Amino acid sequence: ASGGAPTAVDFGVNDASCGPVFGCTDPNACNFNSEATAPDYSCTYPGCTDYEAPNYNSWAGCDDGSCFEPDCGTIVDLYAYSGDVVSDVTLSNFDGEIIEVFQANADSIDFWDQVCLPDGCYNLSIEANSDFFWSYLSVSYFNELDGQYVYFSTEQQQPENGLLELPFAIGQDCGLTYGCTDPWACNYDAEADYPDWNCTYPGCVDSSALNYNPYAGCDDGSCEYPVPCYANEVTLILFDSFGDGWNGAQYAISQSGEVLYSGTLEAGSYGLVDLCLEDGCFQIEVGGGSFDSEISWDLLLGDVYLASGLAPSAVDFGINDANCGPVFGCIDPSACNFNGEATASDYSCTYPGCTNPDSPNYNPWAGCDDGSCFEPDCGTVVDIYAYSGSNISDVTLSNFEGEILEIFQASTDSIDFWAQVCLPDGCYTLSVEASDAFFWSYLSVYYDYDQDGQYEYFSTEQQQPEGGLLELPFAIGVDCGLTFGCTDPWACNFDPEADYPDWNCTYPGCTDSLADNYNPYAGCDDGSCEYTEPCEGVEALLYVCTYANGWEVGLSIADELGNEVIEVNDLPATTISYFDICLDSASCYTTTMTNNTSTGWYGGYYWITVDGYQIVEGELDDDLSVELQSFSIGDNSCPIYGCTDPEALNYNAEATEDDGSCEYPEPCDFNQLYILLYDSFGDGWNGDSYTISNADGEVVSSGTLEAGSDQTDVLCLPDGCYFISTGGGSFDSENSWEIILGDVLIASGTSPMSSVFIVGEADCDLVLGCTDAEACNYSSEANYNDGSCCYPGCMDPSAINFDPWACCDNGGCLYGPENDLCSGAFPLELGTTLVTNEGAWL
Repeated sequence: ASGGAPTAVDFGVNDASCGPVFGCTDPNACNFNSEATAPDYSCTYPGCTDYEAPNYNSWAGCDDGSCFEPDCGTIVDLYAYSGDVVSDVTLSNFDGEIIEVFQANADSIDFWDQVCLPDGCYNLSIEANSDFFWSYLSVSYFNELDGQYVYFSTEQQQPENGLLELPFAIGQDCGLTYGCTDPWACNYDAEADYPDWNCTYPGCVDSSALNYNPYAGCDDGSCEYPVPCYANEVTLILFDSFGDGWNGAQYAISQSGEVLYSGTLEAGSYGLVDLCLEDGCFQIEVGGGSFDSEISWDLLLGDVYLASGLAPSAVDFGINDANCGPVFGCIDPSACNFNGEATASDYSCTYPGCTNPDSPNYNPWAGCDDGSCFEPDCGTVVDIYAYSGSNISDVTLSNFEGEILEIFQASTDSIDFWAQVCLPDGCYTLSVEASDAFFWSYLSVYYDYDQDGQYEYFSTEQQQPEGGLLELPFAIGVDCGLTFGCTDPWACNFDPEADYPDWNCTYPGCTDSLADNYNPYAGCDDGSCEYTEPCEGVEALLYVCTYANGWEVGLSIADELGNEVIEVNDLPATTISYFDICLDSASCYTTTMTNNTSTGWYGGYYWITVDGYQIVEGELDDDLSVELQSFSIGDNSCPIYGCTDPEALNYNAEATEDDGSCEYPEPCDFNQLYILLYDSFGDGWNGDSYTISNADGEVVSSGTLEAGSDQTDVLCLPDGCYFISTGGGSFDSENSWEIILGDVLIASGTSPMSSVFIVGEADCDLVLGCTDAEACNYSSEANYNDGSCCYPGCMDPSAINFDPWACCDNGGCLYGPENDLCSGAFPLELGTTLVTNEGAWL
């Protein structure tokens, strides 16, 4: 059985004498069956069934009297539209004789009908006096002489006299002149009475112009042409590294303070601008955007670069004039050859260093001496480096006798420090304060002892070392008793005798190159090698889709012997993960879906495919922490998991193996009832709810269907009289409910509604009826309102305040004045103000 709400449907199980009666359930259909309780989709509808009629409808199931006479003329489609409620539509001839007045639907904004007319001249009209909406009329028919449809249409807002009219002709020349009626158009026809919708408008008609318009009907002098350049054709290339344009930055090219060109890169990563410049001196300025660091530009004359730069920048350049343009040179003030007059870099900067070729720290690239040269026989040049996550303190260099050789003053706002020293062979210690609780500190020393390109390295790092001092001993050319090696006890080559790390530790892993997880960097094998066994069964693909909290999702698949095929967990969120699995067509498998927070899979799911075909799918419901599902890829009889206890709320009669999911009602000392909630759309009750109260008005139960299409709530109620009310949702018409005591249906309904039901043996002394004294059908004997109240109003359909819901007349009907001026008038609700030439009336 099937149905919507409200409805009541009989159905039967293995009993032919009951169940739904199938048939056409639409009262508007020709073959409506009032005894049918379920549709069989056989409905046919009225139409013209006369084969000889020009409007014959082969799909009609019964004749509705709409057939035209065979020789009536031409079938014409009439259409009227108003943005406001459409008024009656009038069809007349050119003699003013009204042929028919079509009564439009009172609450519709458009109207359609068919008529059959002989050849002649006609007029279609509609009132169109809205201040806000345009009105529209159209007529169309098929011309059998040329096999083409003929169209007439017009539209207007507030036409003269408030009446929109459309003259049209059938088979005759009615003196109607159609053409372009828009005076702004190229082909405006002053003689045309009605538009033919073929107006063309001015524009540029020259195809060689930049703004050529192929749809223009006449030229309006707006054509734009490339301006010929009789000077120097210069190209400005604009770049943006992020690819989103210049974000507000502009370029401006000026001469003697006058801006000649300006613009920007609106979007993208690249743009070209063609410029035309005379010989002379110019300046280009670039900048002013949100992300100027993304910007660069080049200025070219042919293939010669005139200037280039970043942003912000201002660069002078010249064209065929040696007296202007940028002054190239070194523009870095820290360089030896800094040129204060240079305006553009020539990348020639040299920097200070040791310029003495005999010094061990001689720098052949230095442009000037900075006094850093060491004596030729000072020893070995050593680079020292110190780092701290917070501001670094001073760095101290001492020998093994504790004599301080030098204290390096680190910058007060720096987190690292670098310097060079020249030391003779010996044993030394580098130290730095490292008392910060959050950051690690680091020290390193390196040098090339024999000047052969081979460096010796010493380094150490620690967080909060004992005493707050990080120390690094190191040796130059002598044995200082320092033992370096791998100091990590988790490493393969851990050296317990080493005092300081040599940073050459290797770690365990899979060392077999044939394994799936082979690690070429592993120093020893840890037994973790994994190998892919060839699939001797059926290769399948497992998909696991996570919508949220993928790290809570768990899934495992095992065969009937408990052999695990795969286990997956800790997955990323909002991702589909893929896994290759091997299945046996002769086995049954159990999928175990888990979530340790009992919140299901948040709408996630899994499925398995073989050769591209899906064989199983499943998901963990939102209120579960574990669920089992069985499947097979062969024709095997596998267990069906579920609750196998008939006494449980969620008993599954098809289940063959209990999965521990049975749910039981709380012990009830009174009457145990079940309230079944339904939603025909399947999205829950959308804010609707039910409330049950006893005869004293106390609420004993309430609830709703949060999601899905059905739900069962368990109630425990003593004998008595109870009231249930439903309503308050967004789509109440989708909702229905039933109350069952034992196996007996004691109440049911839809929403919104109120109802009474009796549990057990109870004398409720209820008299149902309308309890509102203001209602027409008030019953003084009723002590419970059954929702049937109806109220007084005007019951005369011809009155302007007719109330279709009234069930008794209140004597307050209102009527408009009785005169010829009301011809074609339409009813208005009470309180509507009408403005006429003679004033206003209500």
